[in-house]
Amino acid sequence: MDALMLFLARQIFVDYEKVQICDTTLHASLVKHHCRLVRTAVKDRPEFKFSGVYCESIISQLPERIYFPFNIDQQHWVGVCIDTKASTVNVLGCNVAFKSYSLMKKEFSPVANLMPYIVKVANGVKIHGSQKPFTLNRAKGVPHIARPADVVVLSILLIEAHAKSGPLGINISRSTRGHQES
Repeated sequence: MDALMLFLARQIFVDYEKVQICDTTLHASLVKHHCRLVRTAVKDRPEFKFSGVYCESIISQLPERIYFPFNIDQQHWVGVCIDTKASTVNVLGCNVAFKSYSLMKKEFSPVANLMPYIVKVANGVKIHGSQKPFTLNRAKGVPHIARPADVVVLSILLIEAHAKSGPLGINISRSTRGHQES
């Protein structure tokens, strides 16, 4: 999967300042930072230091959209888009029945909780107290595919379409926007 993401990052011709394509290690790096942030007292968070290649890259460039693949429970791949301008985490998945919205939110809450801090640091804004987490959106209208081999490829294609065309690339207008599915 990481090799496919590297290939995609080199092949896709989009504005480098607006889009950053990462590999599967981004999620683990953000979760690790989230664990450290949660253990830091609220009064000490303005001095919190982000480290690591991805966090430093995001802070120095602050792209509008950050993409990475994520393997849920070692069973199902999804593409993820962190939109720093809209303050959202968009899950680009092709098997909506695999996880309910509440279980999906549990998977991505560390990312949603951490990103406001990273954006503030990148913009040179001093952090005061707790920050409002990013909203989780789940794309709808994506063709349903259950075969694992096909899901891997479709996840990459969803990332590519979204990176090139934004939300219109996969018709995110029909998505669940921050509310639970029935």
